[in-house]
Amino acid sequence: MNKCLFLLAGVLTVSAACAVPYKTVIKGALLKERLNAKTVRDLRSAGLAGVEMNLMVEPLPTLDEARAARRLAESKGIEIPSVIGGWFAFNEPEKCAAELEKAKRCITLTKAYGASVMLIVPVGRYPDNGPKFPPFREISYSWNPATLEVTAVTKGDNAPYADYIRRQNAATAAAVAAMRELIPLAAEKGVILALENVGSRMWMKPDYYHALVKSFNSPWVKFYFDMGNSINVGDPCDWIDEFGADIVKLHLKDDVYDESRPWGQRMVAIGEGVLDFKKIRDALERINYNGWVVVESDFQSDADHGKILRRFAAGEPVWPKDR
Repeated sequence: MNKCLFLLAGVLTVSAACAVPYKTVIKGALLKERLNAKTVRDLRSAGLAGVEMNLMVEPLPTLDEARAARRLAESKGIEIPSVIGGWFAFNEPEKCAAELEKAKRCITLTKAYGASVMLIVPVGRYPDNGPKFPPFREISYSWNPATLEVTAVTKGDNAPYADYIRRQNAATAAAVAAMRELIPLAAEKGVILALENVGSRMWMKPDYYHALVKSFNSPWVKFYFDMGNSINVGDPCDWIDEFGADIVKLHLKDDVYDESRPWGQRMVAIGEGVLDFKKIRDALERINYNGWVVVESDFQSDADHGKILRRFAAGEPVWPKDR
């Protein structure tokens, strides 16, 4: 059996289960709200050297706290490659001004952490009682390339979804305006704004979402791909192939279909869902992705997540079913 070499957290590892070596390099990180001595010890024990900070907390950390976390990380050989800024309800007029100020604060904190990417979702959460939208698997967008205005969300009759289409177009216009206001600060701080695919019921197909990202024509706006968030609207690999080099970071988690949930799926322990992680790893190789993959899951321990990331990087079963 051939052996495969791959890098994870800066450590060269040998895997006997990989028949064909990957040329791309995957680095593994975990998601944390705060960084302290214990967090660092746990990361190192898990064989990881990366952490993504989560700013979806109240209150937000201070700049001094963020800078202290950066110093601690650097002193222990830990990298902070990215920060979750979170969801911002730019499409809700009464909240937009405050949300813009919060987003600007998060960009500044991202810089203070020493990270180069901030995950951002520039739209509020879709209300459960919002306008009717098509079954997830029937969604197919038609739109005006010049304006991004959606004219259809399914190949069939769109009359039942007219209110939803209007809501999405209004949300897109608000998001574009807000992002354009944030881009100058992001460029000043050297922070990429990475839009993520989430359960917002907006921008649910990769071709349209990519058109939105590309519309900014800016090196400071890219894409953060969440593997698990994509299953109810298609194959995760379709998103990878569509976005290609515009993917700057990835979240790794696992989900199952669940029609009782508003988003049509439910997160489960990694390895117990429907995602084909080997297929996803092959797709990352296909687009020549070299970079960080962050576990966004709390079903298993940090040590187990470290193992999962190493197996994912090698294209091995992430969590053997017989465990």
